[in-house]
Amino acid sequence: MKYIAILLAAIFLIVGCSAYENENKSLKEELRLLREENNYLKAEMVGLKKEVDELRTKLKEERESVTKRIHEEVQAVKKAQEEQNGRKRPADAKPQPLKKKTP
Repeated sequence: MKYIAILLAAIFLIVGCSAYENENKSLKEELRLLREENNYLKAEMVGLKKEVDELRTKLKEERESVTKRIHEEVQAVKKAQEEQNGRKRPADAKPQPLKKKTP
């Protein structure tokens, strides 16, 4: 009777351990897949960070370009206004007499 009880306990342990072993294998496989996904996502993040850095650099260059172009246009307008003002007679200057044409 003792041997039968020991045999039944051994069978129960073998069957029970087998179920846990299958669960452990499943969990190990899931862990491996999660690590692969994690590594993929890390690589994707690095790529996205590089892309964001490139876009920031491009945006900064475009801002500088636009700012420079606006500054140049403002300078050109100021210069044109100064030239127009220079062509006009100053308010305190004496008007020059008109020359009459003789026929």
